[in-house]
Amino acid sequence: PEKKTPPAVLVWGTSGTGKSRMIEHFLHNFCCTCGGIARDAAATGANHDSNTNQHDHPSSPSAASSSSSCSCCYILRGKFDEYTGSSDPFSAIVEALNDFTNQLKHVPSEELLRLQRCIKNAFGGTSKKRLSCTKQEDNHGESEERIVTKGTLEVNDNDSAASAMSILVGVVPSLSILAPKTIKRDSSRAFPPSSDSSVKTSSSFSSRHNILPNAPQLSENGSKATATNSWNRLRHIFIQFMKAISTPERPVYIFLDDLQWSSSVSLELLANLISVHDLANFMMLGAIRQEIDPHNNEVIELPPDAPLRVSFLDRLMPASSSSTVGNHGEPKRNNNACTTTTTSPLAQIKIGNLSLSEMTHWLSHLLEREEDDDDFRHFVSKLHAKTHGNVYFTLQSIEELKRKNVLIFSRISFQWEWNFRAYKNDDTDRSHTSDSNSDLPISDDIVTAIESQLKMLPDDIQHVLSVAAYIRATFDLHVLLRVLQNEEQHGDPLRSFNEEEVARNQSSTVPTTKWTMDKLARVVDEAVGERLLAIGLKTNQYRFAHDRIQQAAAYGLVPFGEQRDKLRLRIGHCLLEMYRENQERHDVPDLSPINASSSRHNRSIRFGADDGGGPLLTSESTQNQSLPVRLVCNVEREQDDDGLLFVAADHLNSAPCKDHLFSVELNLQVGEKAMQMAALASASMHLLKATNAMRRVRNPWVEHYDLSLRLYSLRSEVELSLGHYQIGYDIGNQVIDKARTLDEKLPVYLSMSRALGRESKFDEALALSLEIVRILGVFPQRFYPIHIVRDLRKVKAYLKKYTDDDILNLPFQTEYRSIMTMEFVVEVGARANMAGDYITWLVQMLKGACMTFQHGICEESAVIFSALGTFWDAAFNDYEVAVRFANLSHAVLKRTNGRKLAAGVYVMTNHGVYAFSEPLEKCVQSYRKGRTIAMESGEFEQGLLCQQSATITSYLSGQQLKILLEEAENTVRLYRIHRISSFANSAQAYHTFFQELTGQIPIDWNEIEMNANIDLRKDPPCAADAYSLAGRCYNITFLAVIFRKFRMARKLYKNFYVVTHYDRSTVFLTYRALLDGIISSGLYRETGKSKYLKAIRQHIACLQMTVKKKGKNVLFYLLLLQAEMACLKNRTVGAKSVEKMQTAYDQAIQVAQDTHQTQNVALACELFAEHLIRLKEAHAGSTIRLLNDMIRSYLSRSVKCYAVWGCVVKVRDVEQRHLGYLDENNNHGIAA
Repeated sequence: PEKKTPPAVLVWGTSGTGKSRMIEHFLHNFCCTCGGIARDAAATGANHDSNTNQHDHPSSPSAASSSSSCSCCYILRGKFDEYTGSSDPFSAIVEALNDFTNQLKHVPSEELLRLQRCIKNAFGGTSKKRLSCTKQEDNHGESEERIVTKGTLEVNDNDSAASAMSILVGVVPSLSILAPKTIKRDSSRAFPPSSDSSVKTSSSFSSRHNILPNAPQLSENGSKATATNSWNRLRHIFIQFMKAISTPERPVYIFLDDLQWSSSVSLELLANLISVHDLANFMMLGAIRQEIDPHNNEVIELPPDAPLRVSFLDRLMPASSSSTVGNHGEPKRNNNACTTTTTSPLAQIKIGNLSLSEMTHWLSHLLEREEDDDDFRHFVSKLHAKTHGNVYFTLQSIEELKRKNVLIFSRISFQWEWNFRAYKNDDTDRSHTSDSNSDLPISDDIVTAIESQLKMLPDDIQHVLSVAAYIRATFDLHVLLRVLQNEEQHGDPLRSFNEEEVARNQSSTVPTTKWTMDKLARVVDEAVGERLLAIGLKTNQYRFAHDRIQQAAAYGLVPFGEQRDKLRLRIGHCLLEMYRENQERHDVPDLSPINASSSRHNRSIRFGADDGGGPLLTSESTQNQSLPVRLVCNVEREQDDDGLLFVAADHLNSAPCKDHLFSVELNLQVGEKAMQMAALASASMHLLKATNAMRRVRNPWVEHYDLSLRLYSLRSEVELSLGHYQIGYDIGNQVIDKARTLDEKLPVYLSMSRALGRESKFDEALALSLEIVRILGVFPQRFYPIHIVRDLRKVKAYLKKYTDDDILNLPFQTEYRSIMTMEFVVEVGARANMAGDYITWLVQMLKGACMTFQHGICEESAVIFSALGTFWDAAFNDYEVAVRFANLSHAVLKRTNGRKLAAGVYVMTNHGVYAFSEPLEKCVQSYRKGRTIAMESGEFEQGLLCQQSATITSYLSGQQLKILLEEAENTVRLYRIHRISSFANSAQAYHTFFQELTGQIPIDWNEIEMNANIDLRKDPPCAADAYSLAGRCYNITFLAVIFRKFRMARKLYKNFYVVTHYDRSTVFLTYRALLDGIISSGLYRETGKSKYLKAIRQHIACLQMTVKKKGKNVLFYLLLLQAEMACLKNRTVGAKSVEKMQTAYDQAIQVAQDTHQTQNVALACELFAEHLIRLKEAHAGSTIRLLNDMIRSYLSRSVKCYAVWGCVVKVRDVEQRHLGYLDENNNHGIAA
């Protein structure tokens, strides 16, 4: 069943307790209903079946079934690597998605088309729908017709989906099977070339920021995406992709093993995914290994600063309730616990070792002995004392006892027997004897037990395992073969690690023959037969059957010290060479012959159109061909190329490097690759290593200028994006001091200005950006008014002379300096607006318009036009020109394919222009479209502002409070998840407001009274704080108004006016007119002072002008104030006067009803009924009965509309005060 919050289950336990086996059992028996997900048990990491009946191998796995595609669900598997999990970003997630695409190769074409349609809908399924009224929808009069032709941002579905999928394909190339074939890009931007001739230039990215060939581009229309936006965009697109493929037809289960080794960036991506409230048909299962303290055999708690806790658990787990289950689902035996949270999407299961009774029951089946056999129970007790009930350690110990002939299968009694005496009389291998608690001849720990098993294997298997352990937990045979061949070429193969062992075995671990694919296949087959390796999910892919086996092979077979360091360095250089060769051959299909005589590896390799073309190679066609020494990986190599680079860097960084310049170049390359993958934490780590190495280089800014510029510029941006502001500023200032040209400094200045804005240091950000625009010559040193007047004349003259088509046919800006100047113009405008410096804001917007007319259009031109539209309406009351600017801004976005700044354009045009005449429902759709574009572009701050604006506009349009509350709660949650502070207070204010109206929380009148006693006129807030205060100021003022606390409301309104007086938009115009009008009406009745009538007249005059020139969206508020004025002027109870007042209110009510503004219908009915009650109390006569009927009618309608709207507090308020006028038999509650 669908759920709002996707479930996620974490299984905790020490190594060998069966975490992976438990999850695989769940997936096979409870998730898959078609029986198609059977996999090799060894591939899951838990390759032992406790119910086996095989006598020769009591711990052998159950028969492995062939991998097949499931027809009822998708099960994705990935595993983090102990050695590269923290540095290789998204390694297990990439592996899981590769597993997904591998399954897609076996599904019918109809299923593939279904998934492609789902992805297309997820990334813009409604993008072709115009956001303006159509002729069929618009039937409210001519005033709306003039806005119908406004320029809207239309994005083709295929382009939107292709653009989004290109980001994922850059991280997971195999997902190209689901992506559109072509991706349109605009190459209108140009950047200064780098002096480094080895760097390839790009029309979209600055060459100094894109050194890797064919690197995925994380920006649109040629603009360089910031590090923050790249990460935000990847998060959003990943979530949308998972939502698209998780369907009721085929739910998605993703199993990620060894989460304790994952990187913070991977964990944050997963935390964002499972926090999505509308993701259904999805489940994440994670296995987490806990370590044991060897001194007291207690579980070591997760450190407070561990990435798993900081980036995942703390973000998803508030207060939780606990319940306990055991290893097989029964009540807990000891201190292991299963924690299930009710307020978080996480459920947790902690499994521990077997108790003595459980172990006795299990081994009785495994060894086919009776549980009550005293001899057997004695054996189990000794075994449990050594292994503490750990399943995997127990199985390894049984294997060790079998190898030492202590445990044998009797051909006489046909059962397993043991002979401790035989071993005690044997003096060999006493190094593994047990402690005083047990006399079993087994190893002291599981790793030692596995090491002893490995050292008894043939030399070739040891050699293969020891090398493979330093590649990855999951490795490709081609990669392993290349590394083994590289070992041979260097003439320094692994040697025996123990002279005593060499003397005993009288053999060397040095392979005697050269490595070929034939030989490697046979050796790997033997390792699979020994249950040390397991077949992977792809062709020629294998993995270690258990992480302890990889650990034993890496540390037990390769001695610590110089030999291990040399091995890692050789492997690192080999992998780096392979990565660079693959990059050079990126566009060349693999036609290399593969000799696969072994039946286990005789799996065909298919080359289709999607893979770059080529013949179909089978084992028959390649059996007799020899393998070249310099092996080329298969066509799917791109899926692991990035992993090769990160693994190589880990090995090469493991030992001090004398070639500091090489270390700089390597870590810079890895940092740039991580940056392109939006893995900022990984990028920061490698860039720090590159910086440390650069400090050891002599005169880096003189002898290696281009390299230094690339390194420090990129690191400054990454550190600022991660919130390490002081580090980022220090490095950025170093770049500014050392850079030779202004063009090289501009990106650093821009990053620092934006970072200051994120810190809410708007004045400092404005000062910094102003310094740059002055240097660029687009901001005057003084005499601002003169420049404003002159530029205003230029803009007016240009608009008068040229049509919109002429402006849109202007050329694109292509010069780097011109584009960067426009970016700084917009940056200054944004910071000046937040700092309240509206003169500076106006100067820059006018300068930007003049630059557009002179040099051509760009995406920033759309922002400038939308800003000038709001200014023209507010300053000159020229709504026609304002609409023209708004239309131009959308048309420019469409022509430039602008998306990065689109959300800001949507907010300004809808908030300041279109909302006056366009139906509010259409404005809501426009805001939501802007939100989608912003989130897909990584502009989360602007996207959430669009979402918040959509909620406020929905509130004005009469949307039910229940829906508004859900939207507001989701907005607040997204602010918290994405760690965005700007506008978060405003979002929280509306969430609280909707909770108060719906009765979920009580109205705190004491707090409201305290706010009323604060006079913001004496200490006005800055512009940034005003944005946050505006929402709550309106909310508490509205509450005071509708509960008739007019004196308190008057004080609150003054504060509301202080923070919104500069805003002439529809929202605040209606807010001010409604609040001050009703307050003045109430206070005039109490005091009779004429100043209150004057205030109402002023609002009426303003609204009349607005209706006449802009549109009818404020018509209700005009008619309501006119009705209130009519009531204030006429206090008689004559039939004609009452009819006149009723007609005035009915006109307002009818307008509200026609626009479905239920809350306004309720408010108008309540106000008129309250006035009639006052008339009735002041007069007596024949009209009393008539008044009673009208009061009853309007009050009943008011309560009903409040109930439909969902305003519980007002329903209760009206019923309590006027219960005598309401029909007792009619239920006016919320259920109505």
